Amino acid sequence: MNKLKISKYADISTGNITEADGKLIANPHCPYLLALHVDNCGSFMYVPDLGDQDMRETLAAAGFSIAFLDVFKLARRQGIQIVRFDADAPLQPGFPVFEW
Repeated sequence: MNKLKISKYADISTGNITEADGKLIANPHCPYLLALHVDNCGSFMYVPDLGDQDMRETLAAAGFSIAFLDVFKLARRQGIQIVRFDADAPLQPGFPVFEW
């Protein structure tokens, strides 16, 4: 029997990204967006295996903040392919906190 590859994902609070980032990830045309929760409680995003500069340029061109870019960069460096941004996820230490 074939085995499926199991990938891990990071669970990041929307409190670690700006309100503008939150609006961008709620857009179905957002770069790297995989899925939105039906109840608008979060978004799953693909973390591309690109160099830091290429990923930063793509996300910055879409309007994402430096805080958002830093989360993606750390996820990629840790081999994480998917990030779930959700209001109920824990705040990540070492990242800025935004109240919105």
